[in-house]
Amino acid sequence: MKRFDQHPDKDDTDAVEREENTWVDTDGKSHGQVRLIIGADLLVCSNDAELVAETIECALMEGGRAVILGASADKRFGVAGFPAACRALGLTVVVDENILEASNAISSNAAQQERMDDLELGGYNQRFNTFGHDFTMFTINKPSTATA
Repeated sequence: MKRFDQHPDKDDTDAVEREENTWVDTDGKSHGQVRLIIGADLLVCSNDAELVAETIECALMEGGRAVILGASADKRFGVAGFPAACRALGLTVVVDENILEASNAISSNAAQQERMDDLELGGYNQRFNTFGHDFTMFTINKPSTATA
């Protein structure tokens, strides 16, 4: 998979030094990597899987974590390919599918109830599913590399 250019206006000869441990926002400003990324509804189109995975890989520091919540794969094209796109970049991924369905079936699970409480704070009503679909949550970790 070809990575997108994080610094398109810079000379390639010295870009390696500047690209390490940085990412570029939509205004072209460089930033240091972060420990935590939280995102929602980022995977809409089929090419979003690779683009979001590459962005997470660039922006997340080693040992960091990203939590991405989105619609289920039957509602968004980019969801199905996202785990493979992350793994291709060396990221680890845990996928929790059908969060709402699982919550209704296992109401005694404290972690699941906590997720439901968070969704309800965001406007989801458990009795009346105003979203019309279920959710998939991705927990992505960027492993630390050993240095000798």
